[in-house]
Amino acid sequence: MTRRGRYAWAIATIAAWTLVSARACAGAAAGPSEPPDLSALEFAPSLPAGTLPDPARARSEPEPQPRSSAAIGERMLRLAESIATEQASEGVFSPGLIYSLVSLAKLYQEVGDHVAAIATLEKARQIVRVTSGLSSLNQAEMTLLEITSLEAMGELAAAARERNFLVDLAREHPTDLRVGAIYAVVADARVAAVERWLADKSEPPTIFGSDPLDRDSVRSGLTAAQMNYVDALRATATVGSPGGPDIYELESALTRTFYIQAQNRGLFFGPDVTPYKARKMLDGAGSSSYERRVKYSRLLQRPPTQIASHLIELGDWHLFFHEDEAGAAAYREARDVLIGADASAEEIDALFTPMAAMLLPAFAPHFIDGSEALGYDGYIDALIDLDRYGRSTRVRITAQSSAAQSKVETAAIAARLKKYVAKSQFRPRFVNGERTEQQLVAMRYYFKY
Repeated sequence: MTRRGRYAWAIATIAAWTLVSARACAGAAAGPSEPPDLSALEFAPSLPAGTLPDPARARSEPEPQPRSSAAIGERMLRLAESIATEQASEGVFSPGLIYSLVSLAKLYQEVGDHVAAIATLEKARQIVRVTSGLSSLNQAEMTLLEITSLEAMGELAAAARERNFLVDLAREHPTDLRVGAIYAVVADARVAAVERWLADKSEPPTIFGSDPLDRDSVRSGLTAAQMNYVDALRATATVGSPGGPDIYELESALTRTFYIQAQNRGLFFGPDVTPYKARKMLDGAGSSSYERRVKYSRLLQRPPTQIASHLIELGDWHLFFHEDEAGAAAYREARDVLIGADASAEEIDALFTPMAAMLLPAFAPHFIDGSEALGYDGYIDALIDLDRYGRSTRVRITAQSSAAQSKVETAAIAARLKKYVAKSQFRPRFVNGERTEQQLVAMRYYFKY
C-alpha cells in the first residue's frame, strides 16, 4: 500500500475506455441495453500512472531464499535426537525439552505439517503446566503458535477458542510484561474476523469459537476487541510490553474499530440509535483516542511535528463526523504548536499543504498501487471540486480506460462513482494558516464488478 505523503500531486491522465467486447457485441445486437448489474461494484482510489512504484524496480531487490527441505530435515533430525537424549536423562517432563519442542514445531509449520506442529506444541504446553502450573503464562508462546497452525488448517473456531484461553490467561497475570502483546494479538484477530465477515457475509462469523449464527456475534466481537485494545493500552502504559505494539499503534488500532462502526452504523447500533447520536458517540470515542496520543507525545517530549500531526488527525476525525468547528480548533492548535516551536515553513507545509490529496481518515487504507490495480476491470479519471471542509461539490469525468462497451454501462458506472466521491472526505488545504475556500484535486478510481 502506498504512503500518501510520498507521492506528487495527482494529475489525471487521459486514455480511452473498454470493457468486455463480447458483452459489447451482445448489447449492440440486442437493441436497447438492459441495465447493467452493478450490485457488486467497488471503487479503489489510486494515484495516476507515472507516480506508482516501478514493478521492475521492486523485483530487482533480492528476496530472502527459503531454506531447502534437506536443511530443514537435517535440523529436524538434530532436534529429535536432542529431545530423545533429554528425555532419557531428565524424564519426559524436563523443562529442558521445551525449547527443542517449540523449535521442532516451528519447522513442522515451515514445511506445512500443522498436525505434527500442534501435537509437538501440546507436548511443550503439558511440560509447562506440570512444571509451572496450569495457568502459567509460559504456555502463551505455544498457544499462539498453535493458533497459527489451526488457522492454516481452516480450524477457525478452534483458533478462536484458543484466543479466549489466552485472554483468560493474561487476566491472571496483570503485571507480566507479556500481557500487553497478548491482548493486542487477540484484538487484532477479532477485528480481522469481523472485517472478514463484513466483506463476505455468506459464511457465519467466527469470533469466539462458539458463535451464534447471527449478527450478534459480530457486534459483541468488535466490542470485545475494543476492550482488548483498552486492556493492552493499560498494560503497556503501566508495566510495558517489550516486543509488542506501542501505545500509538494500539490507539490507532482502537480508532479503526470506531471507523468500522461508522461504516456499518445500522449493524452496530441498530434502529434505535439515530444517525446523529451514533455520529456524536463515534466522534467522541475517536477524538478521545487522538487526545490521548497528544498527551502521550507531550509527556514523552516528542518532536512538535509529531504532536501537530496527532492534532491534525484529530481535526480530520472531527471533520469526518461533520464536527467542523471542533476540527477547525484542532487544526489551529496544531499550527500554534509548530509556530511556537519555530518550525520551518517546509515542515508546516508538509502537514498543512501536502502535495497529494489526503483522503480521510488518515489511518484507513486508500491508494492502491500498480500491482493491485491489475485486479480491477478498469478505471475512471476525475476532477473533484472540494469546499473548505474537504467535501466534494462537483465531480467531472476526464477519462475512462479504453473504448466503452456500452453507453448505458459507462454512464451507470460514472454515476455510481460520483455518489461514491460525494461520500468521501478529504483533508482541507491551508495556505498561510487559512483554509482554502475551494480546492481542485485529480484522482483516478479503479473499479470492478
